[in-house]
Amino acid sequence: DTPSIDSFGRLRISDPFTLFDSKQLHDKQPLFWDETTGGSATSTHNSTNAAVEMVVTASSSDYVIRQTKQRFNYQPGKSQLIFMTFYSPQNTGITNRIGCFDGTGTNNLTPNNGIFFECDGTLSWNICKNGSTTETVTQANWNLDSLDGTGESEKTLDMSATQLLVIDYEWLGVGRVRVGFVIDGLIFYCHYF
Repeated sequence: DTPSIDSFGRLRISDPFTLFDSKQLHDKQPLFWDETTGGSATSTHNSTNAAVEMVVTASSSDYVIRQTKQRFNYQPGKSQLIFMTFYSPQNTGITNRIGCFDGTGTNNLTPNNGIFFECDGTLSWNICKNGSTTETVTQANWNLDSLDGTGESEKTLDMSATQLLVIDYEWLGVGRVRVGFVIDGLIFYCHYF
């Protein structure tokens, strides 16, 4: 089982087809991204880094949510491969989530359906369904490589640096989900559901 094989066990060839690409080169792409803030939280475009900086305080009323309403229809039998770039240093009292999921509840703060990586003092991969997180796996329990320097890759996930997250999944009502990171130019899957 390697990143060269898709989640259906087929050789992944270099013929990518882009369903969605969003670069914030000149602005926050308001035609593609909805944004909600609460409390004293801010969201600012950073033109130097072509990024959006989302800042919250330790106040429980602070939040920033950026999500796209674009639809990416799954095609049965074709593995979905998602790459996302993010910077999320560990901050006490702050929860960061990044992934392929939608929100529910007040201000969409509760993950509804999907796959996401969470940083809240602990690193975890999660799956949510119908408004409940059904599976949470912390870094110490990742079943492929804990990325703490002791795993097969001997790589350590450095949360003080910008990360490239990868999600590879099949979905036919059931199926396998592989999650991981790109480190030193290579995909390292750390867990599969």
